[in-house]
Amino acid sequence: EPRPEATPRDVLAELPGAARFHIAAHGLFDATDPARSGIVLGDGAGGYATLTLRELRRADLRGVSLATLATCRSAEHARLPGRERICLPTALLDAGARGVIASLWPVEDEPSVELMSALYEELRTQPPARALAAMQVRMADRPARQWAGLVFYGNE
Repeated sequence: EPRPEATPRDVLAELPGAARFHIAAHGLFDATDPARSGIVLGDGAGGYATLTLRELRRADLRGVSLATLATCRSAEHARLPGRERICLPTALLDAGARGVIASLWPVEDEPSVELMSALYEELRTQPPARALAAMQVRMADRPARQWAGLVFYGNE
């Protein structure tokens, strides 16, 4: 159910019981401390607070089959020694989610509504990676910046 004023605490409380979740918000990537990267939400007092990668990695997401992050740069990452990637999708997978759809670059608000509607239509009959690919084929007549940055992480 939509929660436009959700705080990081609210989201963290709801995630363990979710089978799927969709977050449409602003994303933040901190290249100097990637664990502080995250999703910008309300703080409950009229300001903003970040639900960090560090907090998401500690959540129990074993029941989540798909997390969709309709946030700017939600797939932006840093590489650690050994080529390990640190980013929101890997944090969610580490926490137990089986799949994550995230964006490599900024998400435009207006086109995002149509893209996500088309994606969820495809998800009714297909697993996430195939649904995302089918949605992208459907949207191929639009500017690529609107749909090409969405990527799937995980296993089907």
